[in-house]
Amino acid sequence: MKLRKLALAASAAWLTGTFAASAQDTHSDDKRKSVRITIDGQVSNDEFQQRLSARIVAAFADLPIAFGATAEKGNGLERLMLGSAANLSEALGFSITGQFVREDADNVFGLATDQNVDTWSIASSLDLRLNGSSKISLGVDGWNSPSVLLADTPIFQTRFDGASGTRISAGLETYLDPTLRVDAKLGYELAVENGDDGIFAKIDFSKAFGKLSVEGSAWTSPNFGDGGQIGLGYRFDSDLIASVYAGYRDGATEGAYAGARLSMEFGPSTSEANGALADRLDRQMQHAQLTMPGVPKTARISTVTKVTFPFVTAYGDVCQSVEATPGCTFFGADGTRITVAEDPDYNKFGNGADDLWYVRFDISGRGAVYNQLGQLQRLQDVSAFSGYMGGTTIGVGNTGFYWENVVNGTYWLGKNSVLYSANMSGSNFGQAIN
Repeated sequence: MKLRKLALAASAAWLTGTFAASAQDTHSDDKRKSVRITIDGQVSNDEFQQRLSARIVAAFADLPIAFGATAEKGNGLERLMLGSAANLSEALGFSITGQFVREDADNVFGLATDQNVDTWSIASSLDLRLNGSSKISLGVDGWNSPSVLLADTPIFQTRFDGASGTRISAGLETYLDPTLRVDAKLGYELAVENGDDGIFAKIDFSKAFGKLSVEGSAWTSPNFGDGGQIGLGYRFDSDLIASVYAGYRDGATEGAYAGARLSMEFGPSTSEANGALADRLDRQMQHAQLTMPGVPKTARISTVTKVTFPFVTAYGDVCQSVEATPGCTFFGADGTRITVAEDPDYNKFGNGADDLWYVRFDISGRGAVYNQLGQLQRLQDVSAFSGYMGGTTIGVGNTGFYWENVVNGTYWLGKNSVLYSANMSGSNFGQAIN
């Protein structure tokens, strides 16, 4: 998650060396062809956040519109982003970006599952240029992470409870001088499901020093976490810009990160002439990638595990245990008696029932308890075993139907003192008796 919020600030490196033209030239020619290709790689102390992404943004001749696409691949994450921007008039512009993020649930939630969690989000912005160096914007964003059943076994179900939400924000971008750009956004996030309501804020800046530039960013979001970063860019020529950056973020994952980016431009400079279309769209795509990176932080926190207790008593009462215990030795699904294979210690060392201790009762009901290696551990009267009903009888219930005379019998002794018949001649061989 860390890369997603970090990409925006480093984008200022793309603008290095063109700030003066951006701030001073008020006669935009957005009809000229311009293409920007960016390759971005990131490393992090979180091994699941190693990322490599590529983005292309293009504005075409004779059409006041631009298109962009981003593909990203990392450990546990895949992203596809499509965006477009248009000039509605000389002063008014509109951009919209949609992204689909797929994350491995075992990476995000630490579960043993092959399921994925998919998040859809959209970011839109209506921009009004005030003059040659400033513009204001109104943004409306939304996201949805649907609920996913991550694991379903007879013992438990684990669900990821998704989250949906929307954000409305206002922004101001201005050049304080031809080399210093500041962009600030402030808004409110409203959660629809399993999320938080609260203030969203982001501010970033870029400062040019000839071919060098420095850029920084900070953001806070109740649903996607907080972070900050700093980057350094260098413009080799009008077509090639490189930057490096580092930062820290708190989200669905958290920690420090570092990355490098290479940007190549073809045709007229995309950042030339008062926010050319390709540059505007590039900023909007980075905004979406940074502030709505994937699974919302709050959705991850709301992951719950629902346990289904599989065992019942002889009377059908549900037992509050996920392991067989004396008296709770019937399957809740069909009422049949459990067998030795259900014991937690069965096959503990790969030897099936031979991994369990066992008891041999003599004619008087005294039991000799042996470990799994056949070594005598103790002598124990029948009355000391769970389910003792009197005499030499062990069982459950009060009708006698599930009672058994253990004289001269052999029984496996389970983890929780459940006895299982080891008498091959008996009709209940392998079944629990207490």
